[in-house]
Amino acid sequence: MGKWTIRLSLILVVVLGLSLMEVAAEPEFPAKIVWVDTAGGANFQEFHKTWTIPEANRILPFKVEYVVSRGAEMIERLKAWKPGGGDLHVILFKPDSFVGALEAKIPMEILLPNPAVPSATKVPLADLATVLGTHTQGKGLQFWRDQFGFIYNKKFIKNPPTSFKEFLERKDEWRGHIGMIRTDAKSGGGRIFMYDFLRAFGVDWSKPFGEISKSPAWNNAIAKFKEFSKALYKPLASEPPILFEQFMKEDAWITEYAIDYCLWSRDRGRLPKTTAASYASEGIYGGNTLLVVPGYIPDEYKPAAFEFVNWLLSDHVQLTMFTTMWEYPGTEIWDIVPAAVWAHVPRMEDLNRKPLESSQGYGWIKESGMDVVK
Repeated sequence: MGKWTIRLSLILVVVLGLSLMEVAAEPEFPAKIVWVDTAGGANFQEFHKTWTIPEANRILPFKVEYVVSRGAEMIERLKAWKPGGGDLHVILFKPDSFVGALEAKIPMEILLPNPAVPSATKVPLADLATVLGTHTQGKGLQFWRDQFGFIYNKKFIKNPPTSFKEFLERKDEWRGHIGMIRTDAKSGGGRIFMYDFLRAFGVDWSKPFGEISKSPAWNNAIAKFKEFSKALYKPLASEPPILFEQFMKEDAWITEYAIDYCLWSRDRGRLPKTTAASYASEGIYGGNTLLVVPGYIPDEYKPAAFEFVNWLLSDHVQLTMFTTMWEYPGTEIWDIVPAAVWAHVPRMEDLNRKPLESSQGYGWIKESGMDVVK
């Protein structure tokens, strides 16, 4: 055997060895993982069943099963798990449930930093640091940003208010046609409406509620809301479908509610085709949902869980979600959003998003808010 033959053989052995090492480095995936959604409403449940899951099963090297649950129930189930015994591999939480899981000391995998989830770097760091004042510890990744706004019918309102103060000043233009969900309803829509209104008129929700409720700003804002409430369509809607019926019958022309759900409903004929969305300059509620990977799932399922989370944060999923559901993406993809989208939703930089800072204040509105409605 000549020396060139020997050298060539050695080169082939080295190359083959490196190739085998690369193959060995590729993670092995299980046949299926389970994704639990505790945050999505009827609109997102339909979207995930008809697009997200079929698309994931088409693209990813494993299957994904979609399950709907509730945050409190999921936390109790996670508490009972033993190491390696978890059978639900990715969970989508609302902020309060995520904080509840942290407070319950439920083990969750670190997703940022995590080399298996490179898409996490597209999520704004400001949205990753804390949730409801609690440090995320890198264990939750923002999936989408829910956003409330002024929802109005362009058939009757050509110039929507640009602030709550203007809304109050112009209430007589729309007297008897301002829709609102009851503050004691199962839906939180009416509570958020009142919460945002009180903030706009001076209530500082960052302070302890005992201090807030005794302040002159509180008394002034409550008085303003009482005045405003006299222009509301009565009776107030008991749930979102009733509010939508009021819009369809043209009894209600304007409200504050979730932009994504309203525009999605418009596209399906459940709200007038002339339904549009705008925002309040003082700020309006904006929240998010968080993806987590439980720490007690078997190790062999974790690579697939990370891969699925990474895919959910991909430009493909985030852009489809925004253009189909009108839900603001959890990642920064503004440079690839089609210009036509902004004819339907306010630009992110205009929104002045405000979180829910006072759980006690929010609870007071649920218990006593209807006493303020005149």
